[in-house]
Amino acid sequence: MKKIVMSILFLMTGPQAWAAAMTTVRSGNWNDTSATTPWTALTGSGSGGVPGASDTVISSHVVTIPDGLALRVGNDQTAGSTTAAYRINLVGKLIIGTVTGSTLTVSGDILLGQTAFNRTADFYPLQLNPGSGLEFDATSAPYSTATYVVGPTQSLSPDAFPAFLGTTALPCTVSSRVGSGTGYFGVRGYNTKVGNLIARNTNFVRIGTGTVTAFEPYLSNSEGYFEASTCTFTSCGRIFTVVGVHSGAIFKLYNSQWQNTPGTHCAELSSAGAIAAGERLIEKCAFDKSLGNPGAGCNLQNFTIKSCLFEQKFANGTFSLGRWSNMENSVVRLAVPADTNTNGNMTDIYWIMDFNSGNPHFLLTATTSKTTYYGIVMEYTGTGGDGDGINLNNSFDHIVKRCLVLPRSADGFQAGGTLATISISNAAVEDVSHNTMMGSPSAEHGIQLNETQKATQGTIKSYKSNIYWDTVARGNHFNTLTAGTPSDNAALPESITNNCAWNASLATSVYPFVGKTNVGTYYNVATTTFTPGASDVNVDPQFVDITRNMSKWSLSLGGAQTTAAAMIILRQDLETNIAKLLAYVRGGFAPTNPLLRYAAHDGLTIGAVEWVAASSSNSGAATCCE
Repeated sequence: MKKIVMSILFLMTGPQAWAAAMTTVRSGNWNDTSATTPWTALTGSGSGGVPGASDTVISSHVVTIPDGLALRVGNDQTAGSTTAAYRINLVGKLIIGTVTGSTLTVSGDILLGQTAFNRTADFYPLQLNPGSGLEFDATSAPYSTATYVVGPTQSLSPDAFPAFLGTTALPCTVSSRVGSGTGYFGVRGYNTKVGNLIARNTNFVRIGTGTVTAFEPYLSNSEGYFEASTCTFTSCGRIFTVVGVHSGAIFKLYNSQWQNTPGTHCAELSSAGAIAAGERLIEKCAFDKSLGNPGAGCNLQNFTIKSCLFEQKFANGTFSLGRWSNMENSVVRLAVPADTNTNGNMTDIYWIMDFNSGNPHFLLTATTSKTTYYGIVMEYTGTGGDGDGINLNNSFDHIVKRCLVLPRSADGFQAGGTLATISISNAAVEDVSHNTMMGSPSAEHGIQLNETQKATQGTIKSYKSNIYWDTVARGNHFNTLTAGTPSDNAALPESITNNCAWNASLATSVYPFVGKTNVGTYYNVATTTFTPGASDVNVDPQFVDITRNMSKWSLSLGGAQTTAAAMIILRQDLETNIAKLLAYVRGGFAPTNPLLRYAAHDGLTIGAVEWVAASSSNSGAATCCE
């Protein structure tokens, strides 16, 4: 008999002794043990009988954890347990901290029972206030690899709305304990939809993994809202929009940074077409991995991307990304060779191919309408050649303007590729103007035509006020590979005017230029009737400093002369420092030869950058714009 009693006592004092969930009877402070306690009964394992590490909670009221407390709840649930550490019913709410913050550690799921039908403004079922923390800990669970979820309760709509409301001085922290499993915001048998999140001034650490999604917003209606503003994501899994962002929903990543991302990409996004009252914004964000995986459904349709840094690549694969509204003032670095589709207007982008491989491909057009590439700076750090700059391979009258092709930074011997490459027969380019490009001894330089298919007459409608330059005479504005006999006037000769060629080679009377009007000009494109090159000014541009590139910008600011050092500087103030990088590099390619000033077709300076006096500062203040 004693043995039986002892066994019963042992079971009652073991890990599951507090298996029955504690419930609430009214709203109040978690640690209140008075007659006004929020708890139905003070039978918990915490101080005074409030819930503690050995308990789970079901709450239908507003429970507040006052400042200065560090609490734990969850009873060490196993992965996939049907018992949540903390379950918040329809009108319940959990507030962690009030002014200076508290911390709650959970060893189990947090389930939110809120729906769109009862949500009121600024009512969040799970709310962290300044300085507060939420930690997931599976170290004591039977499986230390357990994953704990914050998500909606079963069969309810996906509008559970947690909010992490830190400040600059007192940020919130949401993390998984080192050596533990992981927490995430998503799905695990409760629902296939998660929904909304608002996170401001919050540090996320080890949320999700390389194979466990960190956040799964399901923004399928006009009430959908996902925001991460001034947040950090360290060693976190991806953000994955389960369905396309609704026309009235809001998705916003603002002033946030990703680092040590364990998976292949930081986010995988999808939108559902036009925007009505909604918003799709990615601004002032730094991503250490790809933004998305088009092969798995990434679609940036009607997104605005501003002042962002992509340290490894922009997106995996070459599938359609959906046409974004605009991408501007951003830096894209490719650390390994990869084709990258672009699908929307691009303005002031620094695109760097930071690897050593032949035939680097910079930008591929995947757009379904007219696109403008304005102010793109293209740098290649390797020693290979024959690369392709902007691949204009569809028929939507694209514009290439104020772009700059740098000498390859490994040795300055040649450019890493063309300004633009056209390899299909039905390509259409409306305007190529005010660009500056270095030449190359290889086949691909300037504007590449007929690479795989024959360009047709009028493929390039206007080519004006561009500078083609080199250190020795080789190549010129166009290069015509022969995918069959080239068409005459693939670039309209009457619209090839006001350009500059320096250290270029003349087109000679050999195939395919026998009897053509381009013979004796700096244009290797067969033309008839008109002679291309009216009002050209073929002089030495006398650039300020042709050695300027990203790593030299870092050196100018006291950093190491490496791309990695430049990435660190850029992260310190993305909007400002990206603009400074662009200005510094462009400033090196400002011509000082006064013959190019006012000589463009529009009365400005020929080339991508406006003229500066030879005695002016080399600080990089030169402008690229009209």
